[in-house]
Amino acid sequence: MIEVYLFSLFWLALSGYGLFITLKKGNDDEDRDFFDELMEMERFIPPKAIAKMIVIFSIGMLVIDIMGFYLAYHHAYINVNGIFYRIMFFFACACVFITDQTIAMRYTLRISSAIRKLENKPDVLRRWIDRNDPNKNTLNTLSAITKFTIALQLALFTVVTSFLG
Repeated sequence: MIEVYLFSLFWLALSGYGLFITLKKGNDDEDRDFFDELMEMERFIPPKAIAKMIVIFSIGMLVIDIMGFYLAYHHAYINVNGIFYRIMFFFACACVFITDQTIAMRYTLRISSAIRKLENKPDVLRRWIDRNDPNKNTLNTLSAITKFTIALQLALFTVVTSFLG
């Protein structure tokens, strides 16, 4: 059970940081910094390795979030009264999260394929790095809030109840 406690605290910190970054983001400076970092990394690391690293990191974050959702469902939503409403809330949050992860994975794959191309690389990367689409920002914010809420519930139902009970 100690693993669940540690994972819930880790996932709470990770989703809290993701929420902070999502709410803080609002200017093009970070997109330009990301573009400059990619172009600088390309001088030392082959583009194919950068693309693989981005995809592997994205898949790793997705696996961590899936584990968190599973543990939240198992420890916070099954053992509580009024289970129907909590399960419906959990599935609504999971649907928003899955939609956001699908968009993020498409974005990651597009950037990784743009890194591999040799012609017009700066123009292609600038086009795909521009993340200021209002609809996508709203969905990212909603997903970060729901993920943080579920991570907080997991931490409350596991770590806090272990100290109280």
